[in-house]
Amino acid sequence: MAYQWRTKYALVIRATAAVLTVTLLKLGAHWMGWEILSLNPLFSGIVAANVFLMGFLLSGVINDFKESERLPGELAAILETFSDEAAALYERSGNAIALEFSGYHRRTSQVDPHLVL
Repeated sequence: MAYQWRTKYALVIRATAAVLTVTLLKLGAHWMGWEILSLNPLFSGIVAANVFLMGFLLSGVINDFKESERLPGELAAILETFSDEAAALYERSGNAIALEFSGYHRRTSQVDPHLVL
Protein backbone atom coordinates (compact mmCIF):
# COMPACT_ATOMS: atom_id res chain seq x y z
CA MET A 1 0.00 0.00 0.00
CA ALA A 2 2.87 2.38 0.77
CA TYR A 3 4.36 1.76 -2.67
CA GLN A 4 1.12 2.79 -4.40
CA TRP A 5 0.99 5.98 -2.36
CA ARG A 6 4.53 6.90 -3.38
CA THR A 7 3.95 6.30 -7.07
CA LYS A 8 0.57 8.03 -7.06
CA TYR A 9 1.88 11.25 -5.54
CA ALA A 10 5.47 11.13 -6.85
CA LEU A 11 5.03 14.13 -9.15
CA VAL A 12 3.42 16.22 -6.41
CA ILE A 13 6.20 15.35 -3.97
CA ARG A 14 8.96 16.18 -6.48
CA ALA A 15 7.30 19.45 -7.50
CA THR A 16 6.83 20.46 -3.86
CA ALA A 17 10.48 19.68 -3.13
CA ALA A 18 11.60 21.76 -6.13
CA VAL A 19 9.41 24.72 -5.14
CA LEU A 20 10.66 24.59 -1.55
CA THR A 21 14.27 24.46 -2.73
CA VAL A 22 13.85 27.47 -5.00
CA THR A 23 11.97 29.36 -2.28
CA LEU A 24 14.71 28.71 0.27
CA LEU A 25 17.38 29.80 -2.22
CA LYS A 26 15.42 32.98 -2.94
CA LEU A 27 15.04 33.72 0.78
CA GLY A 28 18.75 33.07 1.30
CA ALA A 29 19.66 35.43 -1.54
CA HIS A 30 17.30 38.06 -0.10
CA TRP A 31 18.80 37.84 3.40
CA MET A 32 22.36 38.01 2.03
CA GLY A 33 21.53 40.99 -0.22
CA TRP A 34 22.36 39.09 -3.42
CA GLU A 35 19.07 39.68 -5.22
CA ILE A 36 19.48 40.26 -8.94
CA LEU A 37 15.84 40.79 -9.90
CA SER A 38 13.51 42.94 -7.90
CA LEU A 39 9.84 42.10 -7.87
CA ASN A 40 7.68 44.58 -9.76
CA PRO A 41 4.32 44.45 -11.61
CA LEU A 42 6.00 43.83 -14.98
CA PHE A 43 7.90 40.78 -13.70
CA SER A 44 4.76 39.38 -12.07
CA GLY A 45 2.80 39.88 -15.29
CA ILE A 46 5.43 38.07 -17.35
CA VAL A 47 5.40 35.10 -14.96
CA ALA A 48 1.59 34.96 -15.02
CA ALA A 49 1.52 35.15 -18.84
CA ASN A 50 4.02 32.29 -19.10
CA VAL A 51 2.00 30.11 -16.75
CA PHE A 52 -1.15 30.88 -18.77
CA LEU A 53 0.55 29.99 -22.08
CA MET A 54 2.05 26.78 -20.65
CA GLY A 55 -1.46 25.75 -19.60
CA PHE A 56 -2.70 26.18 -23.17
CA LEU A 57 0.24 24.25 -24.58
CA LEU A 58 -0.14 21.38 -22.13
CA SER A 59 -3.88 21.08 -22.74
CA GLY A 60 -3.18 20.72 -26.46
CA VAL A 61 -0.60 18.01 -25.80
CA ILE A 62 -3.04 16.07 -23.63
CA ASN A 63 -5.64 16.14 -26.42
CA ASP A 64 -3.03 14.81 -28.85
CA PHE A 65 -2.29 11.91 -26.49
CA LYS A 66 -6.00 11.07 -26.31
CA GLU A 67 -6.21 11.08 -30.10
CA SER A 68 -3.15 8.86 -30.44
CA GLU A 69 -4.70 6.29 -28.08
CA ARG A 70 -7.77 6.00 -30.33
CA LEU A 71 -5.86 5.76 -33.61
CA PRO A 72 -4.85 2.05 -33.54
CA GLY A 73 -8.41 0.94 -32.76
CA GLU A 74 -9.87 3.09 -35.52
CA LEU A 75 -7.31 1.81 -38.00
CA ALA A 76 -8.09 -1.82 -37.10
CA ALA A 77 -11.83 -1.17 -37.49
CA ILE A 78 -11.30 0.39 -40.93
CA LEU A 79 -9.19 -2.55 -42.11
CA GLU A 80 -11.80 -5.01 -40.83
CA THR A 81 -14.49 -3.08 -42.71
CA PHE A 82 -12.41 -3.30 -45.91
CA SER A 83 -12.12 -7.05 -45.44
CA ASP A 84 -15.85 -7.47 -44.81
CA GLU A 85 -16.71 -5.40 -47.89
CA ALA A 86 -14.34 -7.45 -50.06
CA ALA A 87 -15.84 -10.72 -48.76
CA ALA A 88 -19.39 -9.46 -49.40
CA LEU A 89 -18.43 -8.29 -52.89
CA TYR A 90 -16.88 -11.67 -53.73
CA GLU A 91 -19.91 -13.58 -52.41
CA ARG A 92 -22.34 -11.38 -54.33
CA SER A 93 -20.54 -11.06 -57.67
CA GLY A 94 -17.59 -13.47 -57.65
CA ASN A 95 -15.23 -10.58 -58.36
CA ALA A 96 -11.63 -11.84 -58.69
CA ILE A 97 -10.16 -8.56 -57.42
CA ALA A 98 -12.16 -8.85 -54.19
CA LEU A 99 -10.81 -12.39 -53.70
CA GLU A 100 -7.28 -11.16 -54.37
CA PHE A 101 -7.74 -8.34 -51.84
CA SER A 102 -9.04 -10.80 -49.22
CA GLY A 103 -5.93 -12.96 -49.66
CA TYR A 104 -3.66 -9.93 -49.49
CA HIS A 105 -5.44 -8.67 -46.36
CA ARG A 106 -5.19 -12.08 -44.70
CA ARG A 107 -1.42 -12.25 -45.39
CA THR A 108 -0.68 -8.70 -44.21
CA SER A 109 -2.85 -8.78 -41.09
CA GLN A 110 -1.03 -11.70 -39.48
CA VAL A 111 0.80 -10.65 -36.33
CA ASP A 112 4.53 -11.22 -36.12
CA PRO A 113 5.12 -13.30 -32.94
CA HIS A 114 8.32 -11.35 -32.24
CA LEU A 115 6.34 -8.10 -31.90
CA VAL A 116 3.79 -9.40 -29.39
CA LEU A 117 4.62 -8.49 -25.79
